[in-house]
Amino acid sequence: MNPPMSKGPPITHATAGWLALATAVFAAVSGLAFALWMENSEAIFLSTIEAGLSWCF
Repeated sequence: MNPPMSKGPPITHATAGWLALATAVFAAVSGLAFALWMENSEAIFLSTIEAGLSWCF
């Protein structure tokens, strides 16, 4: 039989709040980056290809 798992230190309300805030900020930044990518994806892709091809010659 396995011994019971020990509990770690409890998470305080302040720590949970900071984690929630960090998650919300990350989601907002990721959403904004995705929206901008969808709006300018063709220009970004073509400039990346052109820059890559310029290194070949």
